Amino acid sequence: MEAIEALTQQMQKLSLNYANLSSALLAQTQPIQPQPVRRIQPARYTQPNNLTQTFRPNRPRTDIRDIECYRCGEKGHYARDCMSSEMR
Repeated sequence: MEAIEALTQQMQKLSLNYANLSSALLAQTQPIQPQPVRRIQPARYTQPNNLTQTFRPNRPRTDIRDIECYRCGEKGHYARDCMSSEMR
């Protein structure tokens, strides 16, 4: 019976020590500051000066006839647009 009481007292001391350590650690740590949200700005394109001018992106357009499909190997379309069921 005395052994059970001794173990009970030890458990109480351990739980108090754990509580003290936990509160000390929580007091030492600083709260994490939230980072500001960075908003992505949309791309800004120059507008044409007059009505006869048309908008052209910086990259020249690729002729679709030169594109080779990675899925079927035929020219003229991208793999995402491929209607063929067979793979290379």
